[in-house]
Amino acid sequence: MTFDLEDWFHILDIPDSTRIDRWKSFASRAEIGLRIFLELLDHRKVTCTFFILGWMAERHPGLVRLAAESGHEIACHGYAHQLIYNQRRDLFREDLRKSKQVLENISGMPIAGYRGPGFSITPDNLWAFDDIAESGFTYDATIFSGNHGHGGIPGIPSKPFKLKTLSGLELEEYPIASVYFGKAKTAFSGGGYFRLFPRRFIAMCIERQNRQDIPVVSYFHPRDFDPNVPRMKMSFKRLFKSYVNVGKTVGKLDFVLSRYRFMSISAWRREVFQQPQEVTIIDFASTGRGNATSP
Repeated sequence: MTFDLEDWFHILDIPDSTRIDRWKSFASRAEIGLRIFLELLDHRKVTCTFFILGWMAERHPGLVRLAAESGHEIACHGYAHQLIYNQRRDLFREDLRKSKQVLENISGMPIAGYRGPGFSITPDNLWAFDDIAESGFTYDATIFSGNHGHGGIPGIPSKPFKLKTLSGLELEEYPIASVYFGKAKTAFSGGGYFRLFPRRFIAMCIERQNRQDIPVVSYFHPRDFDPNVPRMKMSFKRLFKSYVNVGKTVGKLDFVLSRYRFMSISAWRREVFQQPQEVTIIDFASTGRGNATSP
C-alpha cells in the first residue's frame, strides 16, 4: 500500500502545477484526504508507505509526523514534483538530496525509498537510477512496466525485482501493478485507474496477479479521497482522469482491504523480499537498457 502525499494542485502537465512559485497561492487541502485515508488504514489495520513531496513536508511537517506516528513508513517523492526526464541531471540530483534531507530532519529516521513524479523513468533516462542509489536510497518505486502517459519501460517485470544501475550500483525496484488484457497493458491499483474501474474488476486483477505470485503495488493521493477538491483547468480528458468517481474511492478501497492483505513496502521487504528466494535481476550496467539475469 503506497500513498503519494502531495496537494490537489500537483497535477502534472498543467501550467499552474509546474510553476513552484505559484503553489503558495493555493490553499492546501492535503490534510482532508490524508486523514480520511489514515482512518481507513487504521480501521483495516494496514500499514502504508507514504511517498512525501519535500515541498509539502517543509510547509506541513505535521502531516509527515502524523503519518509516522500512525505507524507508517515515510519515503520520498522528490522535492518539486517535476518529471524526471524534463530535468537536467544536476537539478535532479539536487532535488533528490534536498527532499531526502527535509524528510529525514522532520521524521528523525533514515529514508530508504523513492518514487519519482509520474513514473517518469524511461529507457532514455536510466541514469536516474544511479542518482537515486548514490543519494542513499535502497529502493525505488518509479517504474511502470509498460508504456505510460508520463513514462514507463516496456518489458520490465511487474513483480518486484533488483536492478543494477548503469554504473553497477544496486537498487530494489517496486513497479506499479499492471495487467495485460489482450495486447493492452493497464494499471488498476491506484489513482484514476482505481477510481474508474469497478471494484469487481479490481478484485479480479488482484487475484490474477496473486495467482502468479505477484504482489500488487497500489498508489493513492489525498485528492482521491476528497470529493470537494478544487478542479484545475485542463482538457476534458485530463479532467475526467483526474476526478472521475472521487466520491466512491473510500467504499471501493474498503472493499479491497476487507478481502486482501496489504502492508507498507518496508514491511513487505522484511517479510518477503529480504528472505532467501529467487529474485529477478535487471542488469542495466550490462546492456544499457536492461537484461533479466538469474540471481
